[in-house]
Amino acid sequence: MVNHDRADVTWWIAEVNATRRIGERQRLTGGIEARQSLDMRQRNYDVVTYVDDERDTEALGIFVEDAIDLGADVTLSAGVRHDRYDTFGGTTNPRLALVWAPEGSRTTVKALYGSAFRAPSTYELYYADGFSQKANPDLDPETIRTTELAIEYAITPAVRLIGSAYAWQIDDLITQTTDPGDGLLQFRNLDAARARGYEFEIDGRTRRGVRASFALAYQTAEDETTGTRLTNSPRSLAQFHLIVPARAGRILTGFEAIYESDRLTLQRNRVDDYFRANLTVTGVLVPDRVELQGSFYNLFDAEYGDPGAGEHLQDVIDQDGRSARLLLRCRF
Repeated sequence: MVNHDRADVTWWIAEVNATRRIGERQRLTGGIEARQSLDMRQRNYDVVTYVDDERDTEALGIFVEDAIDLGADVTLSAGVRHDRYDTFGGTTNPRLALVWAPEGSRTTVKALYGSAFRAPSTYELYYADGFSQKANPDLDPETIRTTELAIEYAITPAVRLIGSAYAWQIDDLITQTTDPGDGLLQFRNLDAARARGYEFEIDGRTRRGVRASFALAYQTAEDETTGTRLTNSPRSLAQFHLIVPARAGRILTGFEAIYESDRLTLQRNRVDDYFRANLTVTGVLVPDRVELQGSFYNLFDAEYGDPGAGEHLQDVIDQDGRSARLLLRCRF
């Protein structure tokens, strides 16, 4: 007997924004965004139906940003956005960016601060099957505050080097936990987390259109209360991307290599690090009309897994080996 989870939704988004210059050194931007999800339906069933939840949700966002030229090659951008959801209410988030870009210099320095949020998903709010998981319609959004210092250096007009250091703090982290009263899983705003990290990236392109980039990141992420390392959080990530055009751009070959260091599972076991590569070749059969794309995922058939969540029986869930996809894309 196969158990099925299914989710369907229809949504629309409308956005209006406007920009106005104030003098020669100031640019003011503002706007409004409306989102509505219609007929959001979650189902879980086999021979009987355990979950059948259907509802609509609405959200409205208003934002304003002011970019000011302070002189001495320094620009200040200050903005704020307010979002209101019918599920949890409102949240307000500011953003600041101070950019120093000396004229004629190859170096740009950025100091950034901002806050953001993640609204709880319909699954986290309302999924309840009656025997393993229950709903929590009172969830609040996760909130995050970030600070970052970034330096960008143009080695040549076609090659950039970027380095950054950052720190972030998450509050009201949505965590799946077991209610000791009935033994059912439920999402709750339980945890706070913090992280510090560094990122390095170099990218460039040749006159023939070949593009390549390499990025390396290291971070430590931990529970703020206990100081323990977060689950499913790698400390090191590395990515390499290469795009090679041929036949005047009508054939594109893309190669991607990803390394991810070990992670912890919910049972505090370690998931081994892994290396995975993907290859995609895209051919333009009719310019701006028809494309044929072939992809190989996990090209070298690496064996790796991801930590399971609370609703899974497995502590580690094995991921797919080598797979292939052929895609024909037509535009009318």
